[in-house]
Amino acid sequence: MALGIPCVTADVGESADIVGETGIVVPVNNEKAMRKAIVGILNMSAEERSSKGESARKRVEEYYSLALMVEKYRTLYERLLH
Repeated sequence: MALGIPCVTADVGESADIVGETGIVVPVNNEKAMRKAIVGILNMSAEERSSKGESARKRVEEYYSLALMVEKYRTLYERLLH
């Protein structure tokens, strides 16, 4: 996602929340759905893939940037110390 590539993921852990609407989430242990999703991404037009990829990159920057993670840990540690 950080590289601007739309992702396909199984619905495990926080994967669906991380990907959001920028990729495709399939049920766990569903090989048919996984194949269909991968083929779906590959069959998108270059413009559509690029647009979804750009959305993925922006999502990473907005919710999972290093600066944001550092701030969240700093806040957590400060709260634990007080």
